[in-house]
Amino acid sequence: MANVAYPGRGFLIAAILGLGLGLGWPGSPWAADAAAAVVRIEAAPGGQARSGSGFVVRIEGESAYVATAAHVVEGEPAPRLYFRDYPQRAHAARVVRLEGANPEGLAVLLLESGLPAGIQALAMAPGGGDDLEAGDSVTALGVPAGLRTWAAIQGTVVAWKDRAILFSGGVDEGNSGGPLLKGAGVVGLVMANEGNFGLAVPATALKRFLKSNGIAWGTEPQASPPTIQPQPAAPPKVGETFRDCPDCPEMVVIPAGGFQMGSPDTEPGRSDDEGPVHTVTFERPFAIGKYEVTFDQWNACVKAGGCTHDPNEAGNLPVGDVNWNDAQDYMTWLSKQTGQTYRLPSEAEWEYAARAKTTTPWFWGDDPANACRYANVFDQTGKREARYPYAPLPCDDHHAKLAPIGSFEANAFDLKDMLGNVQEWTQDCWHDSYQGAPSDGSAWTRGSCAVRVGRGGAWLDTANTLRAAFRFRNSPLYRSYSIGFRPARTL
Repeated sequence: MANVAYPGRGFLIAAILGLGLGLGWPGSPWAADAAAAVVRIEAAPGGQARSGSGFVVRIEGESAYVATAAHVVEGEPAPRLYFRDYPQRAHAARVVRLEGANPEGLAVLLLESGLPAGIQALAMAPGGGDDLEAGDSVTALGVPAGLRTWAAIQGTVVAWKDRAILFSGGVDEGNSGGPLLKGAGVVGLVMANEGNFGLAVPATALKRFLKSNGIAWGTEPQASPPTIQPQPAAPPKVGETFRDCPDCPEMVVIPAGGFQMGSPDTEPGRSDDEGPVHTVTFERPFAIGKYEVTFDQWNACVKAGGCTHDPNEAGNLPVGDVNWNDAQDYMTWLSKQTGQTYRLPSEAEWEYAARAKTTTPWFWGDDPANACRYANVFDQTGKREARYPYAPLPCDDHHAKLAPIGSFEANAFDLKDMLGNVQEWTQDCWHDSYQGAPSDGSAWTRGSCAVRVGRGGAWLDTANTLRAAFRFRNSPLYRSYSIGFRPARTL
């Protein structure tokens, strides 16, 4: 859909709210009230940012159904909603139904909780748009992409085109999915540009679409709760960063390929459990967390009842004081929240991601003195403040203990904190060597699993234990503030 310049194309932006401008809605006090129920929708299918509008058509407690155009949310399972009076607060929604992404396709979203107080569903105008005639005054409400704030666009009905209303004024792509009003009532749902004109589906067609999916508009009795229709997302591409929901961990797609897992006999500090070196091949890409899971992300799981252990910390530091079983609780909860398969990475996935095509002891090269550019380690600050009885690295990362995620440079796969900060749980059971290990990158879960594998070292580690090949072993019940995790996701 083509963008529309402002001003021009024969329309008037009657009013703009937001950004502290304090402008009113001249001659249309009802438009200001209606705009409170209009949302800005942001989606990123396949990593491609997209925006549009929508509006509340039904409220049930703290939940709300939001109507929009199908092409606004196609391929995005978890669009984010922003209300006019809370423009910085993202609300996670789910796609309930989508009627194809043709120019006149409709969609309905469900905001399951957190509806701001005072929001009211917009009402359908008498006649629902079917009685509109050429020359009738109408107003399109939405969030033009060029303005990023709520606007009312005044126009007049020009004609009918097939089942759609053609009106003067034109619309920006960000207006797609917003309401078309006559007076205070909804007569249509804005779809697209048609030259210098806007195109809208009549409200009667939207009402039929909602009813066919068990959703009553406004305060009409609900026939039965609609069944959520899973919305297949466009698969993310190798190297892309994505989230499955606004509060989900950020993930990076790791390419398929192979590598030599373990360390050669000649690597300084090598242990026997790091061999024999063997080839591991990943036939398909997978995703892994760009960062370690934070306390804030963990607390969301605790608040929702998915995780029971509470480390009593908050913020953007990597979560610690969680054992292997705790991490499994988080993965189960995250999988239920998103409908995707989240899990701990296998030990092979972790090492492949950490090395990022390198073969040196550390992904930055052979010199441990360069660690402080790339990792939070036991350094000169740690020596001054923590005073552990062993030699620090000869550099300074300026963090005595935990550092906020993403504080250091990434590896070639754009992953941060793969070495240092906190040691990370993997899915695998401990084995004393790689003899008989899987060659396909899957987790090695046969044998005794009374001990699980950790990788990557932590803020209290030095050169040897920070190597990409170094392996830690711990009971799955063991908790320490130096041990956390990052998620993996099957694609």
